[in-house]
Amino acid sequence: YDHCLVLGSDQFTTEAAYTAMSRGRIDNTLYLDGATPREDAHAAEVKSDIVDQVRASLQRTAAQTMALEDDNGADFEIDL
Repeated sequence: YDHCLVLGSDQFTTEAAYTAMSRGRIDNTLYLDGATPREDAHAAEVKSDIVDQVRASLQRTAAQTMALEDDNGADFEIDL
């Protein structure tokens, strides 16, 4: 596509952001969802603006790892 418009929120992950923001040949525009965050927290949290929320969510990854066990019984992980 020439232009890509992306609606971002605090649910964005690194992988989703990369995929969405790499689709426009000419430009990519990120719109932030300014809706109030969910109220499912148990403790009072410091209020942050939507830019900080999206910035924090972009640091989260949705990548999964496989736990493998070698012949000696030692555990290790491989990022996929």
